[in-house]
Amino acid sequence: MVPVGKETDRRWEQGEDPSLVDFKVHKFSKKSNMVVADTSDRKRWKKAGIRYGARKSNLSPNTVQAILNGMPVKPTTLATFRRAIEA
Repeated sequence: MVPVGKETDRRWEQGEDPSLVDFKVHKFSKKSNMVVADTSDRKRWKKAGIRYGARKSNLSPNTVQAILNGMPVKPTTLATFRRAIEA
């Protein structure tokens, strides 16, 4: 299944411009530029804890938990976390 936008332009009902009838489906796609931290790094970072990681990196505890659980995050977020923890 592919999520699509269901919004429509209602101006075509009132006007005589046939170009407004052309329908274009807006497809939403998953973000492909997400990364997951290595398993060995995650194990090492889990020992420090979520609160320590959040304080050290200035990221939210939910973001730190996502990193430690192997969820995909933005590359810049992972780089920020890695720099803060390993400094």
